[in-house]
Amino acid sequence: LEESLVKQIDDEVILIFSPHQDDEVLGCGALIHQLKDLNFKVIYLTSGKGGGDSLVRKQEAINGIKILTGKSDVCEFWDLPFYDNEKRDSSIDDFIYINKKFSEFKKISNIFICSDLNDPNR
Repeated sequence: LEESLVKQIDDEVILIFSPHQDDEVLGCGALIHQLKDLNFKVIYLTSGKGGGDSLVRKQEAINGIKILTGKSDVCEFWDLPFYDNEKRDSSIDDFIYINKKFSEFKKISNIFICSDLNDPNR
């Protein structure tokens, strides 16, 4: 990673968004490893329970990030309900929740989004 790609001032945070657990490693694993000395958060948008037990998946995500970075406190699980019971469109409540969560971050230096364009859950 070239230094010029990611610059950060002390009180800024880098956000990495992942639809669910495992997408962050598949889509941004090398980047996450290179960010290990910076202030960053990995945000999982859904519980990922469509791929198994959500508590197990959360712990696996934390363990994976710890292997990549040595940190276990950088994961946030927003648990948006997109995959909970059946696929559904976003609601205004989802956007209000996301806006509230974003406002918790005072300064954001970079945002990365992990995505699989062939994901059948899109």
